[in-house]
Order: sequence, then structure tokens, then C-alpha cells
Amino acid sequence: ADKIPVKARYSGSDVISLGELEAGDTINASLLNGNLPALDGSQLTNLPAAGFTRGAVKTPTLNPIGWGFGNVGSSDPPLPSGLSLIYLSFFGVSVTQNTNIGVQIASAAGIKTSGYKMSSFRNNPTGANSTTSLFSFWSENTTCKWQGSILMHHLDGNYWEAFLHAINEDGDGSGLLQAIHGSGYVDLGAELNSLRFVADTGSYDGSTAQANIIYI
Repeated sequence: ADKIPVKARYSGSDVISLGELEAGDTINASLLNGNLPALDGSQLTNLPAAGFTRGAVKTPTLNPIGWGFGNVGSSDPPLPSGLSLIYLSFFGVSVTQNTNIGVQIASAAGIKTSGYKMSSFRNNPTGANSTTSLFSFWSENTTCKWQGSILMHHLDGNYWEAFLHAINEDGDGSGLLQAIHGSGYVDLGAELNSLRFVADTGSYDGSTAQANIIYI
């Protein structure tokens, strides 16, 4: 056979399981060109596109726009329909006053600014924070410099859940490191087409800050 064999031979203790190659079997090299072969050797069709799509790196702009991905606060086209996962990463983020920092998602109806069920916890010192305005964490010091990520997963209907992890390098020279973890969900009410990384109040501070997304 020069294609992928599918056979099962049972003879006492001599057993060859389904799909196992026997001595002398070969696989036609033309079938190993990056396309999965069907059982008859033909190429499979209707397979989902592979891999994530990476957005363009964003740098800070004044609140309330923040960083826009999709057609919110940017000239980008809307994000593709039917997304399952969005991963946003950020680095060197600082704000001009104590505030919640995080993500607001949007649909054709506009930006979702309420109805979030979000809670986060921090160490050093320990504390907790909840908010209903965005997937967020609390920055309690204007010298904080945050780096981290927010993973957003599409559930049934128009529900999205989020998992957040961030670490703060305090900019006051004390060497304080602070970690924050959080999770939450929201009913967007319609299909997601964009999002923005934003602060509740104040504005972003620091030209070295960056954010980007990948999605599938």
C-alpha cells in the first residue's frame, strides 16, 4: 500500500490495530504536503483555517479612547465575525491617577460600558476589587507600571468570559512587585466586532507603553 492503511487483523496474539503500518507498507510522499489526506488518499476539505491572527501594536492615546482594536477608537476595520478567543497583552502601562484599567468589548450597537461581572485579587499588599464597567484590575498608584494579559473566551450566545493576569513594577524605586489575577464575564447582547484597552478615569502616561491582540 502507498497510502495510509486502515486495517485490523486479528490472529491469536498477533494483532495489528486500526491504522497501524505493517512491514513493507509505505506512505506516498505526495500525501504529506501539508494537507491532511482522507482515508481514500484525497485531501480533506472544509477544514478550519489554522493559527491565530496578530493585530498591530498600539501605543497610548488619551482616555477614553485608549487603544482601539477593531473600529472602536481606531481606523482599523471591524474584527472578524465568529471569533472564539481573543488574547490581549500589554506592557509598560501607567496611568495619571488611581483607576481601573482593562478591556471594554463592543458590538455594532456600541461599546459595552456596564453589566460586567468582574473581580480581581492582588498580593503585596493583599486586596480585592470588583467592577461592572469593564474587564479590569485596580491600579492604586500613579507610579505603577503594569505588564500582563487578558484572555477573552466566547461562550454561548453573546456571553464573553475573561481571565486576567498582571504584574506591577512600582515606579517609586522601592522595588515592590505586585501580582493581580482576576476573572469575569459579560453578556454583550450582540456579536463582538471590536474592543478597547482603557482606563476608567485619567489618561495613559508613558510613551513606551504598548498593547496588542491575537485572535482566532
